[in-house]
Amino acid sequence: MTEEKTLTERVQTVVEDTGNVIVTAPGKMVQASRGAWNMTREEADRLLERGVDLFEELVERGEKVEMLQTDRLSRWLKGWQKRGTEQMHVAEEQLEQRVQSVLRAMHLPSADEVAHLDKEIDKIGRKLDSYLKEAEQAGLPIEGYAHLTVKEIVPLLDNLSQSQLQAIRDFEVTFDNRKTVLREIDQRLQNIYVAA
Repeated sequence: MTEEKTLTERVQTVVEDTGNVIVTAPGKMVQASRGAWNMTREEADRLLERGVDLFEELVERGEKVEMLQTDRLSRWLKGWQKRGTEQMHVAEEQLEQRVQSVLRAMHLPSADEVAHLDKEIDKIGRKLDSYLKEAEQAGLPIEGYAHLTVKEIVPLLDNLSQSQLQAIRDFEVTFDNRKTVLREIDQRLQNIYVAA
């Protein structure tokens, strides 16, 4: 029959085992470090015996490690840049959709609609300018004035009165602004003032 150990005996056994581990562990650690140092030294001696320059081999290994790490880091950065760019595009699209949604809710025109309206306004403006020009031309003393060239207009200016010359001048400044015609009218008006 085996005797059961008492609690005191069991505790005493555990304490003794723990004490043995504590006492022997530092010695084992010292022995392990000596073994590692010796192993490293033996490896260095083997490298030197083979005629390999230890420093150069270490440099080569370091360069390889650096290249691997640089390559890994570069791929990692490129991946994050790509994800960041994709996220920016997604965010821009979502923002544009929200802006358009707000504009529609506020019954405001979009940029495309504004551009279309600008083109339509320009067309209307050109038509109005044309109608205005025709209406103004109807009151001019020279028939079909707007369709005449400078060479055709200049000789016709000689037979006009001061008020007619001024009407032609006003029309020219407003619509065509031809320098030669304006200069010719101004000379005739000046001659009228000098003669008066």
